[in-house]
Amino acid sequence: MRFLCLWSLLLPLALAAGEEPLPLEALPEEVVLSSLPESMPETPEAGSQSAPFPPYLARYEVRYDGFKVGELTQQLEAMVEGRQALQTVAYTTGVVAWFKSDRISERSVWLSEAGRLLPQSYRYHYTGRSKEIVERHDFDWRKQEVQIERDGAIRQMALEPGAMDKHMYQVALRHDLLSGLKQASYAVVERDRLEPYEFEVLGEERLELPPFGPLDCLKVKKGTTRIWVAHRFDFLPVKIEKEEDGATIGTYLIELQGG
Repeated sequence: MRFLCLWSLLLPLALAAGEEPLPLEALPEEVVLSSLPESMPETPEAGSQSAPFPPYLARYEVRYDGFKVGELTQQLEAMVEGRQALQTVAYTTGVVAWFKSDRISERSVWLSEAGRLLPQSYRYHYTGRSKEIVERHDFDWRKQEVQIERDGAIRQMALEPGAMDKHMYQVALRHDLLSGLKQASYAVVERDRLEPYEFEVLGEERLELPPFGPLDCLKVKKGTTRIWVAHRFDFLPVKIEKEEDGATIGTYLIELQGG
């Protein structure tokens, strides 16, 4: 599904046709707090953190040229000892689900320490089209490395200060936008490398987004993707659009609890 490519640019996904999203407990985490570094690396310009965001549950719908093809639910949870967890679940709906019954679930756990976000673990689970993909990242900040497991293969990769997983970087982006940054770049763990994810603020724009009414937003871009983040919701994304092959792929906030 093309809309998966769009959402993975900002709010990582999870898909399942016609099912309710898994609760956060459905993807167990093995977080080892002893994996923290003895001394924190120097804080970079981007990726620093103010007070943690409060828990929330957000629901989005995904449209392809105006036609609804799926829904997405994202939940932020406060955990013990300064940790937070973010889980995103997306699933195809309606007629699309008859042909592509897809589900992707991503979950990140990180620690807030000395103004920094330190990823602890990342889980990815895809089901659909007669196959299943499971991926796990476990971060060891004492050794400055991450263990990556995918389809039974395990490998180690060196980390650099400020590295993030490919799900939780969106939380760092919200913090950086709140701090006034106009450009941000994050070193994100991809398969076998650190990939730069770069964002640029284009300006202010007011949106009419039912059921929230007018929303004053920052318009941000990542490559060819346009992202609107609302001041009212501490820069939570409320609209994401990308033009692809002459069609508009969009993701739109339709419900928000907490936050």
